[in-house]
Amino acid sequence: MLGLAGIAYTLNNKNNKNNYVSLSLGITLAILARLMSHVLSGVVFFSEYAGSQNAWLYSILYNATYLIPELIISLIILLIIYKPMQNIFK
Repeated sequence: MLGLAGIAYTLNNKNNKNNYVSLSLGITLAILARLMSHVLSGVVFFSEYAGSQNAWLYSILYNATYLIPELIISLIILLIIYKPMQNIFK
């Protein structure tokens, strides 16, 4: 799922004005796709750990507790290092 972040590359080639927007979109799409796959596997394989709770809600809450912070941290770090990395690879 993290390979979906490569969509930012194709968007970046089409529109050079929004480099940060396309990078953010790619990262967000990749993390959200990862969240969906983790929620689905949580419901299929780990629903017995939810107890009396709804398995879907339990899986969403469990996986969101680490994927949402990962999204925020990834966006912050990549938006900070994007400009210096662009200068290095020119």
